Amino acid sequence: MKVASIGRNDLCPCMSGKKYKKCCLEKDLQIERENLDKASNAVANEAGEVHEPASTNKPPARANQWRRPKAKKW
Repeated sequence: MKVASIGRNDLCPCMSGKKYKKCCLEKDLQIERENLDKASNAVANEAGEVHEPASTNKPPARANQWRRPKAKKW
């Protein structure tokens, strides 16, 4: 896989005309994550360990992180 030689701002190798980061980057990263999970599961199985796959979900955003407190009504 030639993912390392493709820059994020280069044109996508799928010839869509889009930048790689807007087209196929996320798909390629997902494939790499799945391959790493398979490899780590194989190693864990050989060692007799139970392995949970890494979560690909982003942590939940804190909704009130940047909001100002509500004004008090007198």
